[in-house]
Amino acid sequence: MKKTIWLVSFLSIVVVASLVLLLPTSLWTDANRTGKAAYAYSSNPKVGSEQPLSPPDEEEVEEELEAIRRMIKEKGYKYTVAENWIMHLLPEEREALCGYKPLEAPEQSLPENIGFFSDVPKVGTEQLGQPLGQPPSFYDAWDEGYVTPVKNQGQCGSCWIFPAVAELESDVLISENQTFDFSEQEVGDCNIWATAGGYDFCDGGNRFMTNNYLTKYGTANEACHSYAATPQTCEDCALLRNVDNVRLITGSDGQSEITTIKNAILNYGPVQTSMYAGDQAFHDYDSGVYEYWGPQSPNHCVQIIGWDDTKVHSMGTGAWLIKNSWGTDWGAGHELYPGCA
Repeated sequence: MKKTIWLVSFLSIVVVASLVLLLPTSLWTDANRTGKAAYAYSSNPKVGSEQPLSPPDEEEVEEELEAIRRMIKEKGYKYTVAENWIMHLLPEEREALCGYKPLEAPEQSLPENIGFFSDVPKVGTEQLGQPLGQPPSFYDAWDEGYVTPVKNQGQCGSCWIFPAVAELESDVLISENQTFDFSEQEVGDCNIWATAGGYDFCDGGNRFMTNNYLTKYGTANEACHSYAATPQTCEDCALLRNVDNVRLITGSDGQSEITTIKNAILNYGPVQTSMYAGDQAFHDYDSGVYEYWGPQSPNHCVQIIGWDDTKVHSMGTGAWLIKNSWGTDWGAGHELYPGCA
């Protein structure tokens, strides 16, 4: 019997469909920020002054896990947590992992011929040739062979790059039956913000930045420009594939567009989403149906690779299956797909 790891989510989604389907979304789940913080001051601090924070020791890690386990039991949630590499980071290092930064309206007035839109009009599914019928209650793109291996962004806020690259990898798998390992580092170092302004991609980004690069240029082989989790020099590697069309399918009303999202996955393959991932329980996630129902805005990008409408959670049934970019030590309780939730 398969043991699966699932993520409960009510989506506020922006889907991007293209030659590859990039699906940035806002994804809401459920867990509670509770328990003792996983860090400590250095020993023997001077009176009246705070010493620099040091990584948590094993006792503090266990205290954090126990506090979250109590919360899970009290709320009747159905997921587990376990020690992983993220638990040994300082709070600011954990926060830096979540690098999704949505566009914000400029503070200064714009010229009359320039406008700012926080939500882009969506494209109807009929324009994409997608079926409008009821999708199946279960779908797993990994089991279909449409998902590439889980990667690790390391201590860098580059989560906004990884799902976009994963979408292109999945699209090539589906359309050409070829497996590629495309370079996230090349996207980070060679986009116009980095090359023209010296922007540090580890400081975060969004779908507009990846869409700009993948449509204007494309992707290179990982072997040409290996991931370093820190800015490097653009290598101008040979480009292997690019995105030739981008269409927005759902906007901020994604929570009411579940069927549309499922049809997009069925027709184009796994999709990209943004979600709130600043919760300690998500950092420590190991297996089961993760939940979070808080009001925080999305700050992290992942890839949706399937769903199961029969998965039970505290608010009912139904969960998405996601692929994260925190390595296989995170979500390690998944027997088939470590690194997924």
